[in-house]
Amino acid sequence: MPVYVNIMQSGTLLNLDFYFENMSFLVAIVKQHIRPYIPELLQLVQDNWSHTRVQERIIGLIESIALCLDGEYKSYMPKFLRSMMAILEADLSSERQQQRQQQQHHHGNASFRVLQAVVKLGTNIEEYMHMIIPLLVKTFERPEAPLNLRRAAISTIGALSRRVDLSDHASRITHALSRILALPIPELRTATMDVLCLMVIQLGQNYLNFAPLVRKVTICHDQYVFLCLV
Repeated sequence: MPVYVNIMQSGTLLNLDFYFENMSFLVAIVKQHIRPYIPELLQLVQDNWSHTRVQERIIGLIESIALCLDGEYKSYMPKFLRSMMAILEADLSSERQQQRQQQQHHHGNASFRVLQAVVKLGTNIEEYMHMIIPLLVKTFERPEAPLNLRRAAISTIGALSRRVDLSDHASRITHALSRILALPIPELRTATMDVLCLMVIQLGQNYLNFAPLVRKVTICHDQYVFLCLV
């Protein structure tokens, strides 16, 4: 491990994509034995975070470390969550969207990788939902954001609802989803109704507070109607 870390520290940007990817695999294999090298790995993450070319791989490494160390890693999460959220927020700018679109066939889209990581980290970041949910809502409500990114942000909230308690954020989520349903954008409606169904399941009787609001804009959705009647 020390040799590999030294190689990464002296590697070129072209090689770092490969190095970070393989380090993620290595961390997943050695699991808790990675503890002595966490400071060096986190320094590597910090030193290279600004390189958009390797951001997706770095996010993968953060995932691997967090999942292997579980609660021990929580003290580091606010800093790296803020960095990941910054990627998502930056990608909402029209200039950054154009840059990502130009690079996408080579490097994919880091924003989608952030959304995947948020779901995968799940309970490890439950106490930071106050940072995450507002930005997800901002993402799917922003008209100039790509439709596939908006849909992915909606679906991310649904996936999170299966893993963490979102009751403290139910009002923000439900009101925002209602506004989406009121828009003439059919591409977002199915994902929106699916998430509302999941909110009904999680909130139970407490969802009745939001049912009239959604009823004004809801589309025909058998599962939603059934859940509201149960």
